[in-house]
Amino acid sequence: MILKKIALIFFFAYSLINGQTKTKIDTLKNALKQPISKELQLKLLDTLTKELIRNNSKEQVNYLEQYIALAKDLEEYDLMASKSRFLIQDYIYKGEEDIAQNICDSFLIYKSKFKKASSEAHLLLKRAATFYVKENFIAANEDYQNAHELFLKSGDSIFAADALFFSAQVNTDLNAFVASVKNYENAGKLYELLGDKQYALIVGAELIALYNVNGFYEKTLQESERLIEKAKQNKDYNAYALLLGQKISVYNKLEDYEKVRTVLDEIIKLKEEDRLEESWKGYYSLYILNHELIYAIRTGNLKEAEVLMSPLNAITKSKEIPGYLEMDVLNAKANYYEAVGDNKKLLPILKKLVNTTSKTNIDVQVKSRQKLADIYIRQANYKDALKLYETNLKIKDSVYTSQKTNAFLYYQAEFETEKRLRELVEQDTEIDRLESEQALARSRRNTLIAIIFSLVLLTFFTWRYGKSRRKQLTEKLKQNKEELKAFTEQLLKKSKEKAELQEQFNRVKNGITPTNTIDEFQELLSTKILTNDDWYDFKEKFLKVYPQFFNNIKNKGYKLTKSEERLIALEKLELDNKEIANMLGISVDSIFNNRYRLRKKLNAPNEISILEFFERTS
Repeated sequence: MILKKIALIFFFAYSLINGQTKTKIDTLKNALKQPISKELQLKLLDTLTKELIRNNSKEQVNYLEQYIALAKDLEEYDLMASKSRFLIQDYIYKGEEDIAQNICDSFLIYKSKFKKASSEAHLLLKRAATFYVKENFIAANEDYQNAHELFLKSGDSIFAADALFFSAQVNTDLNAFVASVKNYENAGKLYELLGDKQYALIVGAELIALYNVNGFYEKTLQESERLIEKAKQNKDYNAYALLLGQKISVYNKLEDYEKVRTVLDEIIKLKEEDRLEESWKGYYSLYILNHELIYAIRTGNLKEAEVLMSPLNAITKSKEIPGYLEMDVLNAKANYYEAVGDNKKLLPILKKLVNTTSKTNIDVQVKSRQKLADIYIRQANYKDALKLYETNLKIKDSVYTSQKTNAFLYYQAEFETEKRLRELVEQDTEIDRLESEQALARSRRNTLIAIIFSLVLLTFFTWRYGKSRRKQLTEKLKQNKEELKAFTEQLLKKSKEKAELQEQFNRVKNGITPTNTIDEFQELLSTKILTNDDWYDFKEKFLKVYPQFFNNIKNKGYKLTKSEERLIALEKLELDNKEIANMLGISVDSIFNNRYRLRKKLNAPNEISILEFFERTS
């Protein structure tokens, strides 16, 4: 039997040397076929699944399931939960939310056996995403809130902030205005505390948009000004432009077109000075053109409006209008055709606007229904006109009621907070006064009592101390013996495990030549994906290859977070975006966002990569 094992191992090594099994994946698959312990098999499966995920292999699901089943069998429940995230995400990517949700539920059964709070938190975060896709907002919000608490408990503050951010967005869909505001504010504070200025600005912009939609125009303008100053300090010009857009939205609603013009000129200046990201330039070209057209129409300059309509039509014909701009562009065209009296072109645009669903452009829909109803009346189509009037009446009443309710609840919460603080101050003052009076009375009484009992206590203490001291020494001796026994047993157990592992490794080592094949075999077992648990092991191995990599960056004055170190380390290994996303267990979009935030933090130019930037700077 031993000779058979040695022969298999020799064949395995020979295959490596002669190129018959050239890839890591093939090597690991062959290694798994050998008669090895479950613990070693789990390590091999861990490395294999990482390679399969990195290569986006269709086989990853099969081996992930094998790993999870084996981890469960070995009662390694945190490892089971950690690896299950990739299996769940795979089903979410495929649009199979029900399967993903069932997997989450099946592993949350073992939450009492998790040693890390983050294990449960990540599963809740995944399950919340499946609830959100299925528009079960109440369940999604509950999972996000619970995940937030667990991430705080485990010390994963960045994930805790993310969970709050997602919860705020869900509360917006639930029309829970006050809860949404609170979560946005708390998420923003947490991002600020973590030094993530970019995401703090994003959260702030989302909160301002929420104020705007609910009719808090003065607060929208105040908060926009405050965040614009932060965006300028951070040189985050994309956030700066988005915040200017919120101001334009408010001024349009207030019909203050001169201020619209002033703010629009500010956005034009940012574009002309080439301060905006390349990916945003197309968006703002269309945005500026659209709002210049609206401004020209509302100020009665129809000749200028006619000139602007030509490039607007050319752009919208040559490519599809982005969904987030479609209603604004259609509204601008509708305003133009109404102004020049072209009902033939106006009618289909109004119908499209009326039938478009939007939570942020309700006022545009209301005005479009009104205009369409007026046209129907002129055409003696009273039936359709009446339907439009009735719909507008219901929507206006609903929006007014919602805004009024949200305003009432918001100011009530503000008032109650302020009142509570005032009551606490008053209570503290009264408590201080009473405590001062009571302290004086107690002082007199205690002095007398102390004199009476001092001699009695002294005598009692002398006797008690001797007895207590003897008892403490006895208990301490017993405790030391128990600790020594437990520690000895632990050493014996570790020695036995070490001997078993050494014996198993020696069997492998004696059957494989040359030495570099053994090193490769060990390297395959030690490869780690960069989760929170694996990062320190990975970094130790990385520094053996690039010992001065992080020191050079630090010596140049750059302070990187752990997540930023992970990103640049993987880029140093020349992995592409998809591979990095798989390694970190996040989406490719998140990689772009993380790189964008790091570039902004470093003020690195767009023409070169971040690694080149580190190498060039002195």
